[in-house]
Amino acid sequence: MEYKYEKDLGPDSIQKWCEEMDKKPRPALTNEEAKALIACTMNEKEIAKDPKVEELYDGWNAVGLLYKRIKYRHTYTIEKAALLFLSYGIDSPGNSTQYANFLQYKCWQLGINHIDMNTLCRKILPGGFFSKETLNEMWEKQKYVSDEKNPSLLNMLDNGRFMESIRDIKAK
Repeated sequence: MEYKYEKDLGPDSIQKWCEEMDKKPRPALTNEEAKALIACTMNEKEIAKDPKVEELYDGWNAVGLLYKRIKYRHTYTIEKAALLFLSYGIDSPGNSTQYANFLQYKCWQLGINHIDMNTLCRKILPGGFFSKETLNEMWEKQKYVSDEKNPSLLNMLDNGRFMESIRDIKAK
C-alpha cells in the first residue's frame, strides 16, 4: 500500500476518510448483534443507572477503549447503552479509534451532540457495523508517513489537527 505523507494531510483529512468510510457497505447484523441491539434499546434507561457499566471504563475492553477515546478526544457524548452496543462491533483498539472518529463525523454532519440508542441506530449507523474487511482496509488508508528526519508510519486518526473540520458540532 502507498501511504500519504504528513505534508499532504490537512484539517479535513479525517473528514475525507470518514466520507469514504460512510460509503462502504455494511453487512446485516448477526443474531448476537441483533439481540444486543434490542436489549440495549429496550433497557437504555436501566443501563444508564447501572454502575457496573462504569466499571468497564477502566478496563482493557471495547467499552473502556471507546469511552476513553470519546471522553478525551471528541466533542460528543454517548449513552452507556450505545457504548455497550458498539462494543459488539469492536475487537481491537484500532476499531475503537475508527468508530470514535466516524461517530464524530456523523455527529458533525447531522448536528448531533449526544448519542443515544435511537440516534445511533436510526441516524448514525442505520446499516449496522462495518465489516472486518472494511475496517482493515480503512485502517490502512488512515496511516501516513511522518515528516520527521527519521520518518515513521503514524495513525492519522490519533492526531487531532487532522480532525479540525469536524470538531465543532452545530446543532441542527
